[in-house]
Amino acid sequence: MAQHSFTLTGNIGADPTYHGVSESNGVTKFRLCANRRRPGEKEGTWIDYDTLWIEVQCWGRLAENARRCLRKGMSVLVVGTVILETWTDAETDTNRSRIVLKASHIGPDLNRYLTTTTAPGGEIVAQPLNGGWVTSGCVPAHCPAPAESGPAARGGAPGQSPQDDSHPRSDGQLVGAGTGADAEADPPF
Repeated sequence: MAQHSFTLTGNIGADPTYHGVSESNGVTKFRLCANRRRPGEKEGTWIDYDTLWIEVQCWGRLAENARRCLRKGMSVLVVGTVILETWTDAETDTNRSRIVLKASHIGPDLNRYLTTTTAPGGEIVAQPLNGGWVTSGCVPAHCPAPAESGPAARGGAPGQSPQDDSHPRSDGQLVGAGTGADAEADPPF
């Protein structure tokens, strides 16, 4: 049977809870509010509709990372498999069920956050683009504020194109490139 992945974008409704299942495994759970939006009558306002609340479950390493970094109100993207949990209510002896999103991936919504990430074992920082809070528990108190961004922060003047510093600087010499004098030779790759 095929298992389809679903992606939801929404806000975390309450701080996640963590439950250790065994010494090496645990589950982090939180409620996610996903909805659609349309512009309101007043400029700059939005109306939310088609609201969906769903429980998200994370297991293993994802549970550990989610427990350390996710907080109420964060806007996140969650990828996972939709499952139906069923059980018998002990008090009423009736069958109950609920739909749960078993997460395989979670990340901050980059429409709302600038992020800095490190490998597990380090700290993860997520900050809103326009706002005053940082995810508590993810930013050590001794960390400095993020550096300014933009052309001036990278050494350029306002109005200039920012430098692309996503790759290390190079002296312009091509490595492994030939002069083309030996056209009959096989390429080095």
